[in-house]
Amino acid sequence: MSSLIVQRFTGLGWRSVRAALVDRYIFNLSKQTESRIDVRTMTTVATRLPDGRGPYAVGCVDVMTGKQIGDGTFCRLFYPSSVKSSEPFNSISGIPWFPRDEYSDFYLISEKTQYTTDDYYVRVTKEDKNKLESCVVPVTYNGPVLPKQDKSAFPVVIFSHGLGSARFQYSTLYLDLVSHGFIVAAVEHRDNSAGATYVLVEKEDGSLAEEWVQFILSKPSKDEFTLRNRQVKQRATECSKVLDVLESLNNGNNIGNIFNSKFNEDQFKGRIDTARTAVMGHSFGGGTAIQTIFQDLRFRCAIGLDAWIFPIDVKAITKHIQQPLLLINDERFQWSGNIVRMNRLLQTDAPSPRKLITIMGTDHDNQTDLPFILDYWKKEHRLDPTVAMAIQNDAIIAFISSHTGNNTYHISLR
Repeated sequence: MSSLIVQRFTGLGWRSVRAALVDRYIFNLSKQTESRIDVRTMTTVATRLPDGRGPYAVGCVDVMTGKQIGDGTFCRLFYPSSVKSSEPFNSISGIPWFPRDEYSDFYLISEKTQYTTDDYYVRVTKEDKNKLESCVVPVTYNGPVLPKQDKSAFPVVIFSHGLGSARFQYSTLYLDLVSHGFIVAAVEHRDNSAGATYVLVEKEDGSLAEEWVQFILSKPSKDEFTLRNRQVKQRATECSKVLDVLESLNNGNNIGNIFNSKFNEDQFKGRIDTARTAVMGHSFGGGTAIQTIFQDLRFRCAIGLDAWIFPIDVKAITKHIQQPLLLINDERFQWSGNIVRMNRLLQTDAPSPRKLITIMGTDHDNQTDLPFILDYWKKEHRLDPTVAMAIQNDAIIAFISSHTGNNTYHISLR
């Protein structure tokens, strides 16, 4: 049996262009169920992501609105819940890491395909493949929202994934933030930058057909900026549309969630503090967060994790950004061109704080779930991923709290 390889740096920016162009076909599937839930079933558990460090349990639900890419949204909503999903390790507690087999088909690819094997990929054993395919996220799907007497309304983080990634690959980060009292909406972008994603299109008979969206991994060319700048603007618009949905949900309106008609939307009325919303992302998603605060003043601040700045027209937007910005870099990923662009963002006389910190002993995948599922990082003399995630998240919580009027957290960020 041939060995397998899995994408390692799931949110890569410029390094991703060294891999061959991914030629994915658009599938048009016409499966229709009474109540769609975008979660696969499983019978064994090989790996379980860690629980958040905060006091709250975590629930989640997938949300898709609209019948076309241009007018719809797609995200996984994580929120504080009153139900604990923590069970003994050998029991099935939570939801599968891969939401659908189509996602695992993309991220686990055969060595014999046309893809190149450089540092964009990690060679995995059969055991590692089993860990990825049977990994569990410790959340309660469709779980009840935390009762109002425990906490009235939750500040919001809208998260943008990296190039070639999807909504599920940063679940460890989401779980920790939500356990501290945030609502996290993990956007799955449909601008051809997600490794795998789809839209539900309405057919003439009223049924819904799944149309899978092609992933574009461009080779270096003079046209690459045009492509990536178009994508980053669409991504920012998608983040704003998710905030629109959360505002509607908070107002008690029916958001028309295509996935799950049985989910109780009413429990979110008055529970989502959209006036305290931050936008955050990894790699391409970090650039998206910066573009988003330029396009939409409703976002109070932005955090870029190893942000890929290339897609942004830095000269055009830098002086017009009003909101606070935090950039968190990993030690081993950055390169001179990206740092130069970051410095242009940071050195401008801005009306609000702009900060940059670097976490030593880390690499570009430390914000993702992969180091918590596979142990390849141990051979690279890197910081323990649990420690790295805690350092990063403490900085995130402190920054968001200080710039959204939330005085619950007292971690100093200097």
